[in-house]
Amino acid sequence: MATIVDVTEIIDEQKTGVFHVRIVVLCFLMLFLDGIDNLGIAYVAPALSAAWALGKGALGPVFTAGVAGVAIGALVTGPIADRFGRRPTMIFTVIYFGVLTLAVTQATNLTELLVLRFFAGLGLGSLVPMAVVISSEFAPRRTRARLVTIASSGYAIGAASGGLLAAQIIPHYGWQGMFYIGGVLPVALAAAMWVWLPESVRLLALRPGTAGQIVTTLRRINPALSFPPDVEFTLAREKVASRPAAADAGGQIPVIGPALGFVTNYLVPLFTDRRAVITLLLWFIFFCNTTVLNLLNQWLPTLVTTTGLPQGESLRIASTLQFGGMVGVISMGILADRFGFFRVLATAFLTAGVFVGLVGSVGATAPLLVATIAIGGFCVIGCQITDAAMAATLYPTDIRATGVNWAHGVARVFSVVGPYFGGVLLAAEWQMRDILYLFAVLPFAACACILVLSAVVRARAASAGEEMLTPPMKIKAA
Repeated sequence: MATIVDVTEIIDEQKTGVFHVRIVVLCFLMLFLDGIDNLGIAYVAPALSAAWALGKGALGPVFTAGVAGVAIGALVTGPIADRFGRRPTMIFTVIYFGVLTLAVTQATNLTELLVLRFFAGLGLGSLVPMAVVISSEFAPRRTRARLVTIASSGYAIGAASGGLLAAQIIPHYGWQGMFYIGGVLPVALAAAMWVWLPESVRLLALRPGTAGQIVTTLRRINPALSFPPDVEFTLAREKVASRPAAADAGGQIPVIGPALGFVTNYLVPLFTDRRAVITLLLWFIFFCNTTVLNLLNQWLPTLVTTTGLPQGESLRIASTLQFGGMVGVISMGILADRFGFFRVLATAFLTAGVFVGLVGSVGATAPLLVATIAIGGFCVIGCQITDAAMAATLYPTDIRATGVNWAHGVARVFSVVGPYFGGVLLAAEWQMRDILYLFAVLPFAACACILVLSAVVRARAASAGEEMLTPPMKIKAA
């Protein structure tokens, strides 16, 4: 009789070591470059507008196209990663967005820039949720939230570094210099990922004939581990998502068949097994936060410039959003391991609403701008990554990438209203204060939804007895 081994138990028993650090570093670097590329267009916006003699708000459609590309990319790559694996999906998308970012340097008008940013966004959309998924699936339970958020902090650091790089590079190399940097480095990173990034052993445990590959990876985590030749790996503490039977007619048609299988195998399970309310609440929470984040990411450098501060100083002040976010991501991961996701997120969303509103009220006083923007970034960006880490705990392995990516993707599809209306309101001569007052309502709504989600998840977990990667609320032993 074969020896049955629970992969989840093995992973959770390991100490955090070199293997985990390597995964975190690879994900960190991937998101660091993602942050530079994704926010690059915002940081070059003043210089690009001057070079092309563009009016105020003219880059709004370009920002919106980039956000739309990111949204669609997240929707598509989640199921692909669940079907074909985390590793090949991540490596391909890193190469893809690097090549498309290089192509942006050749744009000569707004139409070309809009199209290239859209297609680059298709690759950028999958990186944050994929980093969350792969790092959470390898991390031991007791340190999972902090490892996921440390890996994910690369995005905030890259985005912040983009502002500092732009201030140094644009005066010497023009707006194109940012995209040369953001295009070449991902290709080098993809080579490192090919060598050091393994496939998720949780995902492999769901597939036949992968025992040898799982043993190799587990021994990379801990060389002292040994398994008998007849070992079979399972996810004993985790239920596989239930799927309805696909209609036979769809399988007869080349296009409809795969499309029906896509919906049946990956999207429908997000709403079965009492997940519908959880999924819809997650989507709305992500929408609220992503809308505010997109507005700040795309328009904050321009908004700060409207205070009358010099362009270089405005870029540096705007970049404090990302530095605050970097601290927020790491801090909220540590706090989530200690107090649970829901308590941390509810508090952070409440604080975010206050400080997003305050950013527009301090005028051209640089120290106050830096402080309010940094605290706003701490909460908004910290919530964005911690949201994703929480979402990864709410879905089983076979649909985890789909669940996390679709939470990102659906939110991004609708959150295009952020940069779009930001441009519309600026063109209509709205003051920065009034724009940010309007958008500050969304974090308060997200806070309310987190409290509802907490009650729903705890009730479901208590009745189903289903394991989550990280408990949403710490419960002290009696």
